[in-house]
Amino acid sequence: SNRADQFRRFMFIFQHLMTTVTDQIDDIPDLTDPLAADPDFLPWIASWVAFPLDEDLPLHRQRELVRRSISLYRARGTVVGITEMIRVLTGADVRIVERRRPQNATMGAMRLAGGRSASERYRNGEPAASYVVEPTRANTTFFVVTLEDHQSFRERFGERAETEIRRIIQIVSNERPAHVTFTIEFEDAVS
Repeated sequence: SNRADQFRRFMFIFQHLMTTVTDQIDDIPDLTDPLAADPDFLPWIASWVAFPLDEDLPLHRQRELVRRSISLYRARGTVVGITEMIRVLTGADVRIVERRRPQNATMGAMRLAGGRSASERYRNGEPAASYVVEPTRANTTFFVVTLEDHQSFRERFGERAETEIRRIIQIVSNERPAHVTFTIEFEDAVS
């Protein structure tokens, strides 16, 4: 009986080790799943597809970005790709209109913009500036990124609104084709 008890305890060690190994094997899929992986593994998973990961983003956005990295790469530079990248990285409601020139300056409808940047104009509560379009530019060299109305944007982002505008501009600048110009406007500024 004593020998049987010793043998049972001896076998328990192997059972415990085997269970631990089996549990670790069962957890392997979670190691590579961006939605379940330890946050420290996310940059490593992103590196598999050479996708740069901004670790300043909230964790849920990092996970979504890594999860969708391949489809975002495939759509890079397209309307769908830019739209999705903005949505994943900021959560902003955005619509892109291709081949639409910014509105030409027209008498009676112009207002001077004093801000040096889009985010500064936003902070000052200025309307979108009127753009003078070079007549030699083709229609296909422009697109407009339309965000929700000012009030909804302010409610969604609060004090981070100006930072999010800068982030959107950076995303679009990085993702757009180099020869394409874009403007940003709010839904309530669209005529």
